[in-house]
Parts: sequence; C-alpha cells; structure tokens
Amino acid sequence: MDEAQSAPPDPRALLAAELLAVQEATGLSLKELERVTHVSDSSLSRYLAGRSVPPWTVVQAMSRLARRDPDGLRTAWAAARGARLNVPRGAAGVGGGVGGRGGGVGGAAAWERDDLPRAPLGFVGRGPELATLVTTPGVWVVDGMAGVGKSTLAVRAARTLAEAERRRTLYLDLHGHTSHRAPMAPSDALAALLTAIGVPDKRIPEDPDLRAALWRGEAARRTPVVVLDDAMDSAQVRPLLPGAADAVVLVTSRRRLLSLDGARSLTLAVPSLPECRELVDVIAGPQRRAAEPEAVDAIIEACGRLPLAVQLCAARLRHRPAWSAAFLAERLRRENRRRRELAADGGGVDAALALSVAHLTDTERSGFALLGSLPGPEFDAYAAAALLDAHPADAEDLSQTLVDAHLLDESAAGRYRLHDLTRDHARAMGEPARAAAERRLVDYYIAAAAAASTAFDPYGASRIGLIQPALPDGRLPEFVDAAEGGAWFEENLPTLIHLSGTALDERSLALLRNSVCFLWTSSRPAAMTALGRLARTGTRSPGMEQDHAWAARMLGIASQIAGRPEEAIEHYETALIGAGDALRATLIGALALTATSLWRLADARKYGEQAVAYFRANPDLHHLGLALTNLGEIANRQHHPEEAIALATEALALFERGGYETGRSAALIVLGDAKRATNRPHQALDHYRAALHAAEEQGYLDGTGRSLQGLAISHRDLADFTQALRYHDRLDKLLTDVDIAHADIPESLNERARTELAAGRDEEAEASAERALTLALELHNPYEEARASMLLAKFATLHDQPDRAQELTRRAKEIWAALGISARGGASESEA
Repeated sequence: MDEAQSAPPDPRALLAAELLAVQEATGLSLKELERVTHVSDSSLSRYLAGRSVPPWTVVQAMSRLARRDPDGLRTAWAAARGARLNVPRGAAGVGGGVGGRGGGVGGAAAWERDDLPRAPLGFVGRGPELATLVTTPGVWVVDGMAGVGKSTLAVRAARTLAEAERRRTLYLDLHGHTSHRAPMAPSDALAALLTAIGVPDKRIPEDPDLRAALWRGEAARRTPVVVLDDAMDSAQVRPLLPGAADAVVLVTSRRRLLSLDGARSLTLAVPSLPECRELVDVIAGPQRRAAEPEAVDAIIEACGRLPLAVQLCAARLRHRPAWSAAFLAERLRRENRRRRELAADGGGVDAALALSVAHLTDTERSGFALLGSLPGPEFDAYAAAALLDAHPADAEDLSQTLVDAHLLDESAAGRYRLHDLTRDHARAMGEPARAAAERRLVDYYIAAAAAASTAFDPYGASRIGLIQPALPDGRLPEFVDAAEGGAWFEENLPTLIHLSGTALDERSLALLRNSVCFLWTSSRPAAMTALGRLARTGTRSPGMEQDHAWAARMLGIASQIAGRPEEAIEHYETALIGAGDALRATLIGALALTATSLWRLADARKYGEQAVAYFRANPDLHHLGLALTNLGEIANRQHHPEEAIALATEALALFERGGYETGRSAALIVLGDAKRATNRPHQALDHYRAALHAAEEQGYLDGTGRSLQGLAISHRDLADFTQALRYHDRLDKLLTDVDIAHADIPESLNERARTELAAGRDEEAEASAERALTLALELHNPYEEARASMLLAKFATLHDQPDRAQELTRRAKEIWAALGISARGGASESEA
C-alpha cells in the first residue's frame, strides 16, 4: 500500500463533500446561496472546495435551506476545524489567527489572550435571551436600563459562542457611562482592538478610516467574537463593526442605537420573579429564602426586579446574618431608606442611574426630574405635558428621548411607565418648579376626568355639576364616545385616587365629582369608596357642609353597590346632617332604595313616597324619575304590579324626555318585572330586551345584570329552558368578572337553581342552591338565604333528610317573619 493510500482522509475534504451534498439538496446556485445566506459566493466556493472551514453559522444556514438537521454535520465540522486549529504555532502560513486564513500581522502568542470579564456569580435565567444571541449570531445590540444585566448576558453569550464555534474573544469597554471618564473615541477603540489581536503599534495607521479598514480586514480573517460593552451611541460603534457577513459582535448600551444599520436589537427587560428568586439563592444562599419566602419576594418587588438592586439586597442578607429578610423588606418600603439601601461602595442603583441622566441635556434632565412626580403605574403625553407646562407634542418628544435612554418604558403606544427605582431617583433630583408642576398635574386630571365623564355619560355628567379647571388649548385629550371615556378612567383610576390623597382639599372633591358617572355606572365600589373618603376628608372646612354631605352620599352609594346596605344607611344618615333640601330629598330616595334591598318594604315605601312628593313639588325631572322608579320597584315587591306599571311608565317618559339612558334602563326593568308578575311574559321580554340594550350601550352593570335576570326568568316562564340557561350563563359571567363579590350573585344563583329544577336538572339545581345559600350568608343577604333554604328543604325531603328539611324551612320562615313578609308576600309560590 502506497503512502497516499495509507494517509488518513483530510477532515476538511470530508466536510466539503458533506457541504456539497447539502448544496445539492438546496437546489440553489452559489449566487442564490449568497443572496439568502449573506455569505459571498467566493467564500462559499472556498468552503465547498475544502480550502477553508466555514463558521458553524454558515453550516446551520445551509442545512436549514436543505431541510436537514445541522447537528448531523457537527462532528465533521469540528474535526475540520480542529485540524486547522492544531497546526503547530509558528508553522508557515499560520499567524496565530483564529480563522487560520493566512499569516496575519501578529504572532500566535498575541492572540492566545481571552479578555472577557470573569463570568459573574449571579448569572441566572435569561434562557430565551441567551438562546436568541447564540442560535442566531451576528451583530446584536443588547440595550436596557442601568443595572438590568446587559453586560452579564453579552459576556455569557460570547463565551458560549466562542466555545461552540471555536473562536477567540475580544472584549472592549467603551465607557459610554463611566464616572469621571469620557466615552472612548472610535479611533482609540480601533487602536485598542487592533492591539488586542496582535497588530504592532507601528502598523496601526493614524488616520481613523485606515484604522477601521485594517480592523475590518483582520476581523474578517480571524472571525473573533467581539463584545463592545457600554456603548454611548451609534456613532461610537459604527466604525468598530467588522464587515464580514459571519462577524459576531455583541454591543451593550443603555440607549437604543436606532441608526446602527445591519444590527439586530435585543431589549433586556427586568427578569421574572422566579429568576430573581434564583438570583437571591445564588448570592444569599437558598436557606435565606426558604426561611422567609414572602419577605424575600417583598424585597424583590421593592427592587422592581432590577438585577443590580436584587444583587445588592441579596449581598446584604449574606453579609448581615443578624438581619431577617422581613427587616430588610421593611427598610425598603420607605423611598428615602430604599435609595440608601441600594447604594454600595460609592456605586449602586442611584449612582448607575445618575450616569444615565448625566448624558441628558439640561432641559431633558429637568423634565425627567419632574416626571418623577407622576403617580400611578402609567401616564401619557398629556399628563407629562401638564407637569412640564408644555404642549403634548413636546412632552411626547421628551418621553421618546427618555425611552431611547431607557429611563422610561413605553408599555403601549403613547403610554409610558417609570420603573420604581427610576422614579425614586427622579423624585430625589432637586427641581424648584416641582410644587407648581404638581398642582398643574392635579388640575389636568380634574379637567381630563370631566371630559372623559362627559363622553362616557353626557346626561349624567350634565346633572352632576362637573368641575372644569381652565387649561391652555390643546392640553386635553379628545374623547369621541363613551368607550374612549371609559377606557381613560380604566387606565387612570389608580392615579386619580393617589392625587386625591395628596390634595385633600376642594380638589379631592373635584376628582370624585368628575369620576362618579363612570364609577357608579360601571359598579366600581372600591375606587368610589377610596375617592369618597378622601373627598370627605378634604371638605371638612367651614362652609363646605353641602360638599361634605355629597361625599358622604357617594360613600353610601359605593357601600350599596358593594352589597353592604347597612353601611350604606349609615353614610346616608350622616349625609343628612349637612344636606340642604334638594340633597336631603335625594338622600331619602337613596334610603328608600336601600331599605328595598333589605326587604324593609314599609320603611322603603315611606321614604319613597316622601322623595316623590318633594320632587313633584320642586320639579326636577331627573330626580323625580329616579324616585318614581324606586317606588315602582317597591310596589312590585309588595305585589302591586299595576301601581308599578303606572309609576315606571311615568318615569320612563321623564327619562326619554331628558335622554337619560341609565334611568330608562332601570324603569324598563321595573316594567318588565310588573308585566311578568301579571302573566304577560312576552311583553316582559320586550321590556327586558330594551333595558338590556340601553344598559349595555351605557356600560351600566347593574342594569345589564337585572335585564339578563329578567330575560332568563321570562324564558323559564315560557318553558324555554335552553334560552333561559343561556341568559343565566351570561349573567354568571358578568357577575364573576367584576372586581367585587357582587350583591346580586345569591339572587342570580337562586333563579338559576329554579330554572335548572324546571328543566329537570336536579343535581345542578341543588348545587346552585347550595352556592346561593353560602354566598347569601357571606354577603348578609337574609332574603336570598331564605329562598335558598326553602329550595334546599325540598331536596332534603327528596333525599329522605326530614330533620334538615325541617330546619331549613324553619330558618326561612324566621327570616320572612323578621323582614315582615309572608312566604307568599316575598317569594314565589314554589318557595313557600
């Protein structure tokens, strides 16, 4: 056997043969491959001829085009790569460059260095982000706020890429945000990179363009993985990018490098709570979190899940064994204390953020400081404009600048968010105009709430007496319909509550007054209670007795919506103390409604008739319509349906004359109930459908729920159980979607149980009745407790449980007796 036959196969030739097969499978020419892989046809020709070994990314790209798994080529590729790398140092044709493509200008020893920073202890999570950088290598810009872990991720990705593709690494800190040091000039950065790969100083040109050209040539031959850390802007980075298609460069920056052509961007957000927990375990030890898991979670959230802050707190726990996690969490709850806890060794979160702020202009810096006064999780350009005393377009420009600097987040188009620690920093910056800016902000929200309320409910807003501060033209958003007005309140309710708490004067009343139409109609008792309490506190001054009483009335309405009628009565009675005649009559009407919900029908009728009499004598069509509707509801419960029809018909005419859709819906429901009680189910259906349409158009939760209930019962009366249950399903979803344990849920479950029983679904009916009883007890609703008890007594009898049946019946009769109603007077015959 001759020498040629005995020599082992050339690994590069074997890989080339494999790649030729891959190319044939793609069906593409070299030119076509060049277009889709962005690798020159001359390079591809060398790879397919076995004259050089391609980067692994090229192998992957070609395999994907051929619909092949690239891992099947990894052994051949590694062997070819290893054969090339293992040529003895100093051998002819090898200058120590990683690529091995020619002699190069420096010796191998100069290129053996690996200057990536040490992998930090705290690298956890970031799996998807790391996979993105490693599986699709190229030129990437990893941007994000200070302390979010950009450099850590880039260094880890660079090490992973270098190991996978057998490349060397280069690391260069560009000092875009370094204290007491200017950002590195591009020409100096080029010199540093060339020196790092072994180019002698005398070979480095003075001309920046020639330096860049030399760097591109060397980088193309050596194909290192380059980390350019802490870039200031695109201009600093652009000359440092290699020109080769297979270049791998990871740039980190606190700014979005929008004009860096050819680079892909990865914006790093704060990690998840589980990832932060893992970080605490790595630094402080898992036993710390195991002992106090809730306190550690509180620490993480107080840090806004910013890795730099979490690391500092975890280090405090490690170095202060006498501290409990709960103790540290308590220290972090106070803003000023939190800023001190997150500082260390002259650095920390505040110091890092200060370096980001330092690159802003004076105007931008002042604006950023004022934005720290914004409450609530989010804001828009109009709120920022109020603080800055600027046009919204100018506030938008500033906000976008701060977004690009990662001092703001844009959570949705035109909606901005300050990270908690960034807000702390901004608020701590000295800004003499802050007090005036904060007053402008409150005035803006009062005016915006008035505009949103008018769009949401034009009729109700005209009745409520909105307070509208004068603002310069163009400073308010435009709301074209009820949906836009309601959406504004949905987004800004936390902010309104916060501002009301900071004002605690007549402005707190204005915030409540301008929000009531939305809060009442959409059933938001928690927000209404919060604003009502603050408004009542802000109206304690002499001369504000009427306003104080009005705020107490709103608290009563909130309690009633939340299913706390006894509490509502206390608020209404408190409000009566300072109320004038008109407000007093309105409060009496509210007492009538509340007594009705408690089935205190004698008291309810007394109050209701007083309210109707007052508003007939002192004409107010709106309040008269409400009083008539309430009295009609009482008449229905007292089994006087014809009286209810007359009262509701009169009220309906008043509401239609005034265009009050919410009142119209309520009157139609009373009419539907009366028609159903007089065995006219088809007429009842017509009234309920009209009521449902009006309520849904207005976003009136209570009217929507009562309409659905009426439709379900009417279809049950007509033995259309399938349709009845569909309406029950819609009602169940409506009541479970609200943010409260709605007072109507026990009634809806009782009615559903009766429909299921009529439809022959006994097991489902019994389960619904059990739930109704449980919730009626929780919500202190004795009437629905009695109804559920009577139905469950029937099931107990069927199950041969006479003692339980007797006890349930006894309890129901006790309740009806306490309420002053007979079984037939308060319940259907089937419940007696």
